[in-house]
Amino acid sequence: SSVQSVSVERADREPAEMVIINYSTQYPSGYDKVYSIRISDLEYAVRDANFNSIPITRRYNASMGQWQYSIPARSGMNYQLYIRNYSHDTNYEIVATVDGLDVLNGKAGSLNHHGYIVNAGDSLAIKGFRKDKHTEAAFQFADVADAYAAHSAQGDVRNIGVIGFAAFALQGKATNTLPPCSSQAFPADNNGYAPPPCRK
Repeated sequence: SSVQSVSVERADREPAEMVIINYSTQYPSGYDKVYSIRISDLEYAVRDANFNSIPITRRYNASMGQWQYSIPARSGMNYQLYIRNYSHDTNYEIVATVDGLDVLNGKAGSLNHHGYIVNAGDSLAIKGFRKDKHTEAAFQFADVADAYAAHSAQGDVRNIGVIGFAAFALQGKATNTLPPCSSQAFPADNNGYAPPPCRK
């Protein structure tokens, strides 16, 4: 996939929300499982190479007052990060990290870094660390010794096993979004005219 630079302004210095997902071969059992995480406007998931969402174990940490999330990791399995924006009028900037490294610039993760833009009503799939404007190095679960972070000048093995999302609302209202396409039982029998554009 390709990217391009755009000029945007964050509505606030602090992220609207943050989600942290831990991954490990030692997967906890006996807890609630979900296939995505949605706090407000945004939905987060980790998907396998076939675009299936990986089940997320959800545990409430009472001492911290927040949910903790974890997914199973099988060494050698490719995966991608998926974000969907359900807002009708707010665009978001997503700063994402894998193993403590920013997925866009490969540096140690920071909330001050630039991120990907997911417009109102749109979704975003991040398939790997960005190598240049046109290519990504695929995310792949690996043993600590083989992990990308273990061989990166910016990496730290202490951060391996953590996926992070920070979402910043952007200033201004989104105005050019299309309405979602509606399901139809007999689409060929539509009123005989070309339907208006919609978002798939």
